[in-house]
Amino acid sequence: MPYPDRSRWGLGDAAAATLIYFLAAAGLALFVVIVIDADPLAGPWFPITLILPQLLQLAFVVWTARHRGSGVGIDFGFAFQKKDLAIGAMLFVFGIVGAGVVVVTMDAIGLDAPTSAVAELTEDAVGGGNDDGELGAGTAENPDDGSGITVWIVIVAVLAATAVPLIEELGYRGLWYSALVKRGHSEWWAIVVSSFVFAIVHLEPTRTPIIFVLGMVLGWGRKLTNRIGASVIAHGIINGLAFVALLTSLS
Repeated sequence: MPYPDRSRWGLGDAAAATLIYFLAAAGLALFVVIVIDADPLAGPWFPITLILPQLLQLAFVVWTARHRGSGVGIDFGFAFQKKDLAIGAMLFVFGIVGAGVVVVTMDAIGLDAPTSAVAELTEDAVGGGNDDGELGAGTAENPDDGSGITVWIVIVAVLAATAVPLIEELGYRGLWYSALVKRGHSEWWAIVVSSFVFAIVHLEPTRTPIIFVLGMVLGWGRKLTNRIGASVIAHGIINGLAFVALLTSLS
């Protein structure tokens, strides 16, 4: 699609947004561990370390659209319509089927079973105690040890199903996708590249193929509708159901 002449953003801005996220995530983790001398999975630090780097990335993307372009709606497809609910549900189904095919294929060729870093961190947090936010009374093995699902872990789950999908879709199916198309690449190439970056950024080697396939499906949603609304909805459903299943198994 053609972009307004005032749109001066490009691949450099997309790369900068990703770099901001990486630096913020690494810097915040080091700050909490070294300066604060706290456990990043304890108390409010878990949701803070999850969402703050994402918010900084979001701030840069929005600033880029406003000061170097025509806004996130025109430039990055940030829009929602009622039919995006149905399209998002369809993308969710295709994404789950695609992920299932990848898992079966990985198992057939003898690769390690994919594991989620966020899920593992959540499991560690559940076992690490409920610092200033307890919801339960410990584990079955030791009901007085203060471990269990805390309000902070619930907040992480809510953020993972709401804010994180919106921010990531705006960054990858928004800025990255648009920058590649604006550069003259085809929409399918934009889907492939943005999905690759999306998968690599998660730093989860065993799940990289799955995340890539999910990114392809979400990118197809952007191409199909020329906006990211349906992709945000599908992404939210995927993350939300994953956390519901995880917390149910840990409760």
